Amino acid sequence: PSAAPPSVAPPAEAAAAPVVPSAAPPSATPSSAVPVAARPSAGAREAFVEAWAIRAAAEAAGLRLADGVYANAAAALNAGKHLVLTGARGSGKTTLALAIARAAAQAGHAKGATVVTGAPAHPLVTDAAARGRWVIADELDQADLDAALKPLSTLLAGVPVTVDGQEAAPANGWRIVATWNGSPPRGEAVLRRFAAIDVARPPIDELKALVRQDDPTAQEAVETLLALGLPVGAGVLKEAADHIEARQAAVPTDASTLADEAVAAYISPLIDL
Repeated sequence: PSAAPPSVAPPAEAAAAPVVPSAAPPSATPSSAVPVAARPSAGAREAFVEAWAIRAAAEAAGLRLADGVYANAAAALNAGKHLVLTGARGSGKTTLALAIARAAAQAGHAKGATVVTGAPAHPLVTDAAARGRWVIADELDQADLDAALKPLSTLLAGVPVTVDGQEAAPANGWRIVATWNGSPPRGEAVLRRFAAIDVARPPIDELKALVRQDDPTAQEAVETLLALGLPVGAGVLKEAADHIEARQAAVPTDASTLADEAVAAYISPLIDL
């Protein structure tokens, strides 16, 4: 198979910020960066966005997830769905959303991405859709779903809408990729055009390798964190493990203190313990 296509990184924008042109594409990703097992077979039907391309973009950003997450997202896009990425805080949902947009740009289906937080402003979404810029709706769980998405239901179906007396049509292949902390509510009609993709933690062996420490006391503290089974993503646990490493190197203490400090600093602000 040929090398992976160029990686086009869509610029992140503040909530309700004006849409700006997409960045110029950097050099091509070397084929060695894409695991052979993740590349499409010679006889495979071409997908809308390839799972291996999403994985390559995600890993280039430092994100590692189970292969099934990438395959699940690619399959939903191939079915014509918008995406809502669900999972614990710190699981990499936003990074994955941006990786999906990059892979879509590589495949010629996106002209960059516009990032908003919470409820996306309707004129911004309409403009982005017409220009072929995918919308990353980060932390959509913070928004009122009916207010945020119901007025966009026609646009989400790929049907032109009239805005300020002018017709605006979404570009072919345009998508919204939203992130949602936890699980989205059931029975919401406005979400029927979205496929929910669970951004699960990597397998336990990979997670342990990610947070492993050389210092025995720091390693004991990390194992204590993992044993708690807290509902946070791998990214949060990696930050906590790095904190434990630096704290122990500066002023050594016992494993229990290290674990307690890491929980207070990185986990308690996110979830109720």
